[in-house]
Amino acid sequence: MWGLIDQSPYNNHSTVTYLSKSTPIPFLTFTYRIKTHLLGSNVKPLSPQQKLIHRIIFKLKSQGYDFKEISDTLNKHNIRTSTGKKFYRSLVWNIFKKRLKRNEFMSQPIVEEYRDFDIIFVERY
Repeated sequence: MWGLIDQSPYNNHSTVTYLSKSTPIPFLTFTYRIKTHLLGSNVKPLSPQQKLIHRIIFKLKSQGYDFKEISDTLNKHNIRTSTGKKFYRSLVWNIFKKRLKRNEFMSQPIVEEYRDFDIIFVERY
């Protein structure tokens, strides 16, 4: 059985395809890999109160305050934790340390790659 005649304006010749035979179709295959910290991470956004507390802690720390002085300053200005308690030195240190770790985690690069390119032919019936 004879099939289609291709008379495309881009070709200067005609192609006749015999449809009773199978025609292999080429497919490009490849592997895509992505390494990201954004998928499945448990990082929750900070509340406005937490952002304020973090800004204050980092600003005072950059001015040379130690963690005891920072906790005293927060308590003196009646700034409380998210549970309503007073600050103490080890809590301020813990907040500072966790924020540094969070910043490091969130600034990781996203690595993407395409590899193992191949062309396979699948028979069309």
